[in-house]
Amino acid sequence: MLSNRESARRSRMRKRKQLGDLAAQALRLGEENLQILANLKVVGRRRLAVQSENAVLRARLVELSRRLQSLDEILHPAVGDGSRFLCEGPAAAVDGGGFMNQWSFSSFGRQAVVAATDVFHY
Repeated sequence: MLSNRESARRSRMRKRKQLGDLAAQALRLGEENLQILANLKVVGRRRLAVQSENAVLRARLVELSRRLQSLDEILHPAVGDGSRFLCEGPAAAVDGGGFMNQWSFSSFGRQAVVAATDVFHY
């Protein structure tokens, strides 16, 4: 009988220890969860900022591509062989779609290139 009491006491102590360990683990996991949620919010804000910056850069790309195409159209009569500097739209400007490849300084020959100063806006 004494042995059974001692065994029951040890069993209760093991259960208390297990319960304490599980409570500590639950507390630690709860804190870790809060930290992960905070990090998730920071990453979400950064993602929105990057998306916004990408949208601005894409708009700027389109604007600069149009400006380059406009300048190309202005310079087109000055180019003797009729080659164009810009292939097709903004995508060609991004991947280098022939802008520098088709820019042949020898094609200018000795022709004068004239442009008004208000054409170039930076």
